Amino acid sequence: MSLTFNPITKKFSIDPIALEMAYHDLIYAIRSIRKISNLPMDKYKRVEGLLTDVDLSQKAILDTMKRIGLDVNACWGEELDVRTKEEIEDFNKEIK
Repeated sequence: MSLTFNPITKKFSIDPIALEMAYHDLIYAIRSIRKISNLPMDKYKRVEGLLTDVDLSQKAILDTMKRIGLDVNACWGEELDVRTKEEIEDFNKEIK
C-alpha cells in the first residue's frame, strides 16, 4: 500500500487505488478460506461452540481491514457477504 508520512505536517497520505486493491486482496483471502472450508460466500450462522481456525482467521483479516481504515460493517467473518456481483446476480435469477 502506498502510505506516506510527512514529518513536517505530521500527516499521512494514502493512495486510494492501493487501498482499494488491499480491500480486494483481503476479501479474496476470506473467500479462499471459505472455499477450502466448504463455507458459503454469503452471510451464514456460525455453529455454536469453540471458535475455529476459520473463525479466527477471518476475524484477523477483518481486524486488519479495520486498522487500515476499511469499513465492511462486520466484526466476524460470518457477518460478511463476500459473493461477487456475478454470484449475486445468478442467485437472484435462480430465485425468480
